[in-house]
Amino acid sequence: MLSKHDYKKLHFLIQVAFIAVFIFIAYLSFRYVFGVIAPFIIAFIAASLVEPLVKFLNDRLRFPRSIASALCIILLLAVILALGAFLSTTLWSKIKDLIVGLPEQINSLFATIKNNLNDGDGIFSIFSEEMLEKIVAYFSNYDYSKLLTGSLGSLVLGYAGNVVTYIPNILIFFIVTVVSSIFMSISFVSVKKFILAQFKPEHQGLVREIKKSLLSTVWKYLRSYSLLMLITFVELLVFFLIFGFEPAFPLAFLIAIVDILPVLGVGTVLIPWAIISLMSGSPWRALILICMYVVITIVRQILEPKIIGDHVGMLPILTLFCIWVGLKLFGFGGMFILPITVVILKNLHESKKIHLWNDPSEAVSPENHTEN
Repeated sequence: MLSKHDYKKLHFLIQVAFIAVFIFIAYLSFRYVFGVIAPFIIAFIAASLVEPLVKFLNDRLRFPRSIASALCIILLLAVILALGAFLSTTLWSKIKDLIVGLPEQINSLFATIKNNLNDGDGIFSIFSEEMLEKIVAYFSNYDYSKLLTGSLGSLVLGYAGNVVTYIPNILIFFIVTVVSSIFMSISFVSVKKFILAQFKPEHQGLVREIKKSLLSTVWKYLRSYSLLMLITFVELLVFFLIFGFEPAFPLAFLIAIVDILPVLGVGTVLIPWAIISLMSGSPWRALILICMYVVITIVRQILEPKIIGDHVGMLPILTLFCIWVGLKLFGFGGMFILPITVVILKNLHESKKIHLWNDPSEAVSPENHTEN
């Protein structure tokens, strides 16, 4: 017969196997299934978001549920589109200003190169005079109109062509998502009852607990990353105001939005900006931009695990571990999926719904342990 110690080992191995299978199924689902049923997942999320307002319109104001659902989904869509339009318009305005000012930056760069040729010092002094003269002559005499018909133009046209080919699929995806969101909202109560009925009565409490934990964790994550974006925005704004970068507020806002995407980060903007400043004869501006990048990156790396860990109730080291492993397993989305999953499992464990590990408070101390 197995001893009590062996039973504990077996129980631990079963729990580990369960977690491994759960992660593997989640990986396969995210990789191969999510894209197929994405409109309906989005529809369920949208219906969940508008359900309190739908209930209010239906119960208090006596709106038919179908009309209340349609109105609320259209309102949610309008808010999302308005926010997207505002952000894209602001971003396009800044990109357009950059393009308009590009010739001036190029002329300034050429002037700096020519000055270095005459002075014999500066960043370009490491090149021979003959080489620099050829470089300046090439760029000064280059026909920039070729960019519109050359390789860059072909690249842009090719990209635009690919986007055009995807427009029918995007349009169909959008229509299916909106229509399914309205239908999902209309039948939301029935859908919830159907899903719950697929579980045994003793497991329905666990399902409710998972839903509650998921909503709470997602909300905490949104608050955490909003706080991180606010911190980055304040850092950038302070730097820009101190050193006279204009326009300070919109620049700080746009770079903070870029920074919230870990695949990009502030380096996507600040490092090229620093290189252009250096080559345009502004070494101090380049140094300031590099210092900004270093400070913001260090602060972000230190605060991200701590802020997220404190908000969701995990140790910073465990939060960082989940973010890293999630990124490697699932890509960008895994940085959110794996930590959220771990938080849900942790909440279920603490509520005694499942048992995944031994808590330190329940462990037997060596002093009190006696050999049998």
